[in-house]
Amino acid sequence: MNLKRLYGIGKARVPKHDLENMERLLPYLDHPEKKCRFIHIAGSNGKGTTAFQIAESLRLAGHNVGLFTSPHISSFPERIQLNNTLISEEEVTTYLNDIFSVIDQHNLSATFFEITTCLALLYFADTQPDIAIMEVGLGGRADATNVIHPLISVITSISLEHTEILGHTIEDIAREKAGIIKPGIPVIIGKTVPLSVVSPLTDHLIPSLGNIARCTLDTLGWPYDLRGLEMRPPCRFEEIGPYILDVAHNPESCRRLITHIKQKYPDRKISCLFSFSKPKTLGPVLKVLGPHVQQFWMFDSPHDRILPAKMLQKKAMQMGFPSTLCRKITDCHHDLLVVCGSFYMMREIRRQLGLNDVQDSF
Repeated sequence: MNLKRLYGIGKARVPKHDLENMERLLPYLDHPEKKCRFIHIAGSNGKGTTAFQIAESLRLAGHNVGLFTSPHISSFPERIQLNNTLISEEEVTTYLNDIFSVIDQHNLSATFFEITTCLALLYFADTQPDIAIMEVGLGGRADATNVIHPLISVITSISLEHTEILGHTIEDIAREKAGIIKPGIPVIIGKTVPLSVVSPLTDHLIPSLGNIARCTLDTLGWPYDLRGLEMRPPCRFEEIGPYILDVAHNPESCRRLITHIKQKYPDRKISCLFSFSKPKTLGPVLKVLGPHVQQFWMFDSPHDRILPAKMLQKKAMQMGFPSTLCRKITDCHHDLLVVCGSFYMMREIRRQLGLNDVQDSF
């Protein structure tokens, strides 16, 4: 099965610093990136929620809207949607067959995310939505999605993340994300995006003073439904009984998560079911969460991208934060339990909670 082959490529995790693979591959696919209208969204935090809110606001107003986001939580088709409906597994297989046929015939190279982006572009080229919202995977300049020519570019936020790839300062990271800016295309930016880096690159800069999704929709000028701006994708402050599921996984997103919890539940005692995938930023994230968390429950997961729970427990204990190993969410004793730290734990957590998410069939 080619989806299994794609996941095998994903395990290699090859870093990319240019668009060379995409530029070689797309002509053989008849340039699907030229056959649809797009909004392009980059940012350190909030880009997935912003993409979802824009898509839903337009869909609820009667537009046909494509949406491409990453990573997925429970199944690969979550990444590619049309009008809030997942691409079918059969369609995924058909498009992957076409892409791998080209790759094999012409001896091309492509990463997991490059192939996935091509799949989304082919799907949107065939289904012809009125517009497709494309979320950047990582960075911007060298991201596979940067082959599109959008109606609007968006940079939601800038914070220190993926420093081994994007750079070690806010300015370096901002330059990478600002690589999605195209001549003559309006650029919406959030309040943490440094003007000194972005403004010299465009004459169409629009700082957003409020909701970035709404600012983008106003700039687009199409009818939209305000209800979409109140909606959130799964695992973004998703409340399920006494649990809050949130994919906050860097210091800035965790800081916002804690602020939101304190505002909504000022008198509740917070416990945290936690997993993590990046050793370099584990300490800074625990430093943000720890002072507000009564008890950490370190999630012991078999997922190959999650750090061993014993490593997380040791680090937390070294920093003075109570920590216990845990395999089931129902084993956590708590008043209010926040599940956060990694996308890659959420599939198992949602399964344990009895949610009927679509799962990959292999």
